[in-house]
Formats: sequence, C-alpha cells, structure tokens
Amino acid sequence: MQRYLLYNTALLFAVLPLLVIGCKDETSTPEVEILEVRVSPEEVQAGYISELVCVFSDSQSDGYEFRWEISGVSVERLDTTTSINTLFVKSPSEVGVYNNSVQVFREEEEITPKFDFTLSVVERNWKPEDPFYEEADLLYSTDDGLYLMNSGTKEVRKLSEGGPGVWSPEGDRIVFAQQRPMYNNFNIYTMYTDGSEQKVLSFDKSGNNFIESTRENYAPIWSPDGKKIAYTRCYSCEAGHSREDIILVSTVGDYTQKIITNNEFGNKSIGWFNDGEKLLISSEVNSEGQRGNFNDMYTITTDGLSKELLIKNAESNPRCDPALSPDSEYIAYTCGEDNELYIENLESGVINQLTDNDKWERSPSWLPDGSGIVFLMGDGVIPIWGNIYKISIDGSNLEKLTASVGKYYGPEWRPNRN
Repeated sequence: MQRYLLYNTALLFAVLPLLVIGCKDETSTPEVEILEVRVSPEEVQAGYISELVCVFSDSQSDGYEFRWEISGVSVERLDTTTSINTLFVKSPSEVGVYNNSVQVFREEEEITPKFDFTLSVVERNWKPEDPFYEEADLLYSTDDGLYLMNSGTKEVRKLSEGGPGVWSPEGDRIVFAQQRPMYNNFNIYTMYTDGSEQKVLSFDKSGNNFIESTRENYAPIWSPDGKKIAYTRCYSCEAGHSREDIILVSTVGDYTQKIITNNEFGNKSIGWFNDGEKLLISSEVNSEGQRGNFNDMYTITTDGLSKELLIKNAESNPRCDPALSPDSEYIAYTCGEDNELYIENLESGVINQLTDNDKWERSPSWLPDGSGIVFLMGDGVIPIWGNIYKISIDGSNLEKLTASVGKYYGPEWRPNRN
C-alpha cells in the first residue's frame, strides 16, 4: 500500500508541470486595459492639430488595431512611425468640449471596451506680450532677412531670416520663403507676427514622415479665408530648366498639398481672387504653347481644371511685379514703357499711371481696403536702392514710409491697419 501511494504521488508530481503549462498556454494572451488617452495640447486651438496618444497596459504594440471615434473633427493619420496608438486630428473650427472614444481590437476581436475621453477646443487667440507686434503695420525684406516696422514711430525689428513675407488675412501670421542651413533649397514657412511658432508647409513625403522639400519653393500667397496658401515650386532650377508648378497647401489640419498646374514652364503665383475659387498666375508659356519671356497672365481654378488667358503681356507694355487688388478688379504693376507705377482695370482694360518721375518703381502691393498701394521707389542713382512709399490709387498722397535709403524687397501693409 505504501509503495502504491509513493508511486501515485510521484506520478502526480510528474504530470503537474504539464497541467500547469497547459493552463498557461490557454491563458497566454494578456488582458489589455486602456489606461488613459493623452491629449496634446490639453486645450487645442480651433482649427489646429491635436495629438492623441492611447496609453494601454501592454507595452507591445504589434498586432493591435486602435479604432477611434472622434466627434466633430477631421481625422487624418499623419504619422504612425512611433506607435500605432498615436493619432493626429484637426480640431473643429467651433469652440467647445467634444466627446470621443477609442477601442482596441486584434484580428477583428474586441480586446477592450470603449474608452471615453474629451477634446477641449478653445478660440484661437494669439496675443503677443510686446505691444510692438500688434501695432507694427509694415512688413518688408532686405538681404539680411524679414523685418517688421511701425510706420508711425519708425521702429524696426527683425523677425526672421528669409523673405519676402505676406500677411495672413487676419494680420496675425506671416508666410515667407527661407533657405535654412540644413537644406539647399527654399521652403515655405508660417509664423506669428512676433516670429514665434514657425512651421514648414512645403513638405515632401518620405514613407510616413514629412520633411522639408528638396525643391525650390517661393512666392507664397494666402487664400482670402486664410485656410490655404498657394506657392510656386521649381523643379531642376539648378540646371536652368525652370519647370514651375503652383502648389496649394492647407494651413491647418493635415497640411494637404495639391498641384494645380501641369508640369509647365515658368508658372508663378500672383494672387487669389476674392471668391477663393480662382488664382491669378503668370506663365512663360503663351496661349499658343510657345515658351519664352512672355509672362502672360491667366486665371486658374483651385482644382486646376480651368485655365483662361486674362492678359497677354505685350512686349511694348510689359507688366512687371503684378499685384491683384483685394476686390479682384484691378492689378497694380510697374515697368510699362518707363518703369512707372500703374493700375489696370481687368474688365475694361483701362490703365491709369500713378507716378511720373525719373526713378524706378517696383514691388507694388495693395492696402487691404484697396484705397492705395505700397511700393519701392529707387533713389535715382542705384535702381535697386531706395525707400518704401505709400500712394492713393488716384496718384495722390504720396508718403515715404522708411527712414533711410536701403535695399528693400516686397513691402506689405498689414490688414486692418490703414
């Protein structure tokens, strides 16, 4: 009997590990729990990007699928290179608290219940600490960078390298081109008017990552609603091929890019029509398809499907540095037959000359209400040196804005500060 008990006891201990191992195999799938959803920033500004990170108890992300239900936002998965539980979303344009959830699956099997979280959207309200950045009204560039000036006090401050720059419709941001040391080409950036929060918009995509473009990008212009920017991208510029396309990019959300021209030569963005549906561009390819220094002007729809000749740029009256008026009814330009400043009615073709001197005018841009133009006027000795002036559209009220002669580029008057 004792021998029997010892035998059975030995057999039990021999089988027990197999039973334990068998049980372990059957329960080897860990029980996953969502611990939290981190929302960054905690209060996202209306229309800006928020990063959502689902934190869960299993550190091994492989094999899981995260299903998000996001209320009131545009969902775009921009970057999944770090972990699959990260999502980037564009916040709604309306302020408020939005209810959302996330759930974990594996091979269509529900692993966790829905985890609820909120997204708080606040009004976008940029406020600089220094009043200079709210009171300054003139933006311009030099060879040294991009500058902001208070035309009343003549105080000037440097904002950034690069330029020229263009104001956003609200006057709180600037878009500009810059060649940064780590890149061989110009890219398009936006920033607030104190130089803060600089963001690149001219992306190339490499896998799931977005990097600054390896092509030349310049001549950015804002859409009337401030939600898009059009700019010119040059291909093989270093080889002198100058194939240029017009690119549209969203300023919020996923920064989606869209090419609206068709691999043509010499396209340059000039301005948006005030309906936001069309652009004014120039091209080195004329209406007969010939390439040359024509710079004929066209309207093109933002979907790229319709392109129409607007102005044939005659050699006898070339239109340099054209600028579209805020009401989309006129262009201002220089050159002509004698390098003076002109405005032209796009419907009637009537041209009015605003200046009459022996100097060289260039780089006109409109006051936001269309009542006048800021431009550069040479000093009569060296054409590219001069001062920045403001003038009414009837040719009156000529006013010098800069305090000293300099090599200026691209003057721009700030919206709502006439």
